[in-house]
Amino acid sequence: MLSSLQMANAGLLFTVLLFPTVALAGGPFALVGAGIATVRRQRLTRAKPVLIRDVRQGQTAVVVGTITRVREPLLAPISQRPCVAISVASAGKRSMRDTFVADFEIEDASGRALVHGAGAQAFLCAAESRTRTFGPYDDVGEWLGSWPGSFHRPVTITERLLLPGARVAVRGCADWRPEVSAAQYRSAALRLHLGGSPRSRMLVADLR
Repeated sequence: MLSSLQMANAGLLFTVLLFPTVALAGGPFALVGAGIATVRRQRLTRAKPVLIRDVRQGQTAVVVGTITRVREPLLAPISQRPCVAISVASAGKRSMRDTFVADFEIEDASGRALVHGAGAQAFLCAAESRTRTFGPYDDVGEWLGSWPGSFHRPVTITERLLLPGARVAVRGCADWRPEVSAAQYRSAALRLHLGGSPRSRMLVADLR
């Protein structure tokens, strides 16, 4: 059975390889999507943050802090670097974008929290990026040739990475959990977990 890391990396590679195919309906739709993402990022980064120690159980809160550790790093499709989060986008008429986020720990002046990245949306603007052009005659291009509507001209893909040590704003639903086993539950210290909920998607944005 595949681990969560293998599944995430497989999904990431699948998305990157299929960008030219899936994005045939790009154009104006891609521009609208990019505008919505910009608005969401602005709302997240401009929201008043709550100290980790002050977040209430069940509250959807914005926390700002530094990434201290990543549980199972993701592998970037172009640079092959381990990272916390990846944003991938294709340029041109067949434009499309997607993001992948691993579980990571964040720290502010009051404490630490664990951020669950499954299903999260990442807005990476200040993060470092790398671009590569895939053509129809390289290894990736030949693989794409078997898919209906695949490209017959070079396609440029850009990846943006979020690395440990970066300062980020995160918004998620709070769940305080004991840090030890059930046998020590009564005397255990509680730790904040932030994740998505049925009503609110987990959001992550890097800060300059």
